[in-house]
Amino acid sequence: MKKKVDVQDDLLRVPEFCQELEIKISTGRDWVLRRRVDVIRVGRAVRIPRSEVTRIREQGFTPRLERSA
Repeated sequence: MKKKVDVQDDLLRVPEFCQELEIKISTGRDWVLRRRVDVIRVGRAVRIPRSEVTRIREQGFTPRLERSA
């Protein structure tokens, strides 16, 4: 069953979504493929509602600290 999306919700491209959460683009694409985030597909284009960023943050997600070389 498909979820209804709030029309007022901003839709983000994968790179924008990743930038908001400070994760790698490959991680964001992996989350889309594994269905860890809700997406809207328009043809081949994938958009992620901004509410997903909020949901992930509310669940306590914090980005990994970068390792120093």
